[in-house]
Amino acid sequence: MHHRISSHTAGLLFAPGLVLLAAAFVQAQGAKESDPLANVSMEELEKDMGKYRSKYNDLFRGTTSLEAGDQEQVNAIDTAARYTLYRFYDSRIQKPGPRDISIDRVFQEFEDMQLKEILKNKEKNTGVAQLFTKKVIEHAKLVLQTPRPKGPIAHVNAAHVLERLTKLGQPELADALLEILNQQLQYDAAPAEWKRNDGVKLYVLRGLGEMLALQDQNPPGLNNGQEQKIILALVQFIERKTEPLLGKGAPAEEIDGWRALRREAVRALANGRLAALPNNDKTQPGLLLLRVMARDGVTPEPRMDERLEAAIGVARLSPERTKTYQQEYAAYQLGLFVDALAGYAGQAKEEQKPMKVYAARLLDALDGMRTPTNKDTVGKIVNETYRLLRPLETSGTTVDLATQRNTYGQWMTTNLPKKDSLFEGVKDATVKPANRPEDEAPEK
Repeated sequence: MHHRISSHTAGLLFAPGLVLLAAAFVQAQGAKESDPLANVSMEELEKDMGKYRSKYNDLFRGTTSLEAGDQEQVNAIDTAARYTLYRFYDSRIQKPGPRDISIDRVFQEFEDMQLKEILKNKEKNTGVAQLFTKKVIEHAKLVLQTPRPKGPIAHVNAAHVLERLTKLGQPELADALLEILNQQLQYDAAPAEWKRNDGVKLYVLRGLGEMLALQDQNPPGLNNGQEQKIILALVQFIERKTEPLLGKGAPAEEIDGWRALRREAVRALANGRLAALPNNDKTQPGLLLLRVMARDGVTPEPRMDERLEAAIGVARLSPERTKTYQQEYAAYQLGLFVDALAGYAGQAKEEQKPMKVYAARLLDALDGMRTPTNKDTVGKIVNETYRLLRPLETSGTTVDLATQRNTYGQWMTTNLPKKDSLFEGVKDATVKPANRPEDEAPEK
């Protein structure tokens, strides 16, 4: 279920995992800021909607073809995009009234009457998805520049719209998301500024991950340059230091908020297939995913939810796309992580339900590493992981798996990989074992 951010829930929705969001809603004192929507009349926009609704609905459904140079058609789609985005900044949606205007309703109308209609009729409405994406990006950027007091709430919802817009698969959205992320990081550099908004970053990171997933299409949804820019941005985000933002002695809640946001970046990076960026020896997303999975050199130390996302990413790395990538080494480290996950699950009784999901998702990712015969080293390791993951998927705990864990550990010890590094000829592309003794106890 997708949640929208209303004035009532803004401070609560992300409280369990994104405490940093509190910073987004601080209203600092200062000079009056310019408002790019200051001259927008919602009453006039509603009149335009009455004028153009039939026209853009026909375009979305493909009953009317999009014609090059038809300005009325462009105006119709532009009006649909403006109406969705600008209503998040409309003061009337913050107040109950006879028309029952709400942020939830605005977002639901976007999904049901715009996004789903375009997707459902994509074989007939050629060019509409591209034009609609262009217009949504254009107006979302304006909403993201609106000032307080309504700005932060509108910003998060505009970012959420962009994240959902990835369903249309238009590559130019990748460039827009990267631009917005860069802008948000600039706001982070001045933490006293009210514009800092971790809710925006959360949805932008999710959107970037979904854009990376387009590379699984045939043909790929992005060009190589866009793919590599996304991966580089995500790597840099994950490797960011906490001190400039949180300061020394930050409360545990804020550090956990940071981890929750970093988890979204790890999950996004896990949609990539590149173990290393071409012609860039310093950016090795595969090694970074291994480091997060093994909690080796990443600060603050990753939680198990982050490590699970990283493990999924390691399983998805493509040997075909990075010729020096040694999958055997990665597979063995994944095998060690599975044992670490089993040990953690045995202690984390309150997490039994999430553990079932963890195991199921990791099994799906590992299936992609299997070979037709499973007689090679990688296939054998993946087969062994099923000893622990299948029961964990069923029960969510390892209470009854002591014998299986012992057998599994013996097999891993006697079947060490021949490859000793993630990349051929690079000896320092290694990590510490992912199942060190302290894995047996859940993080506090």
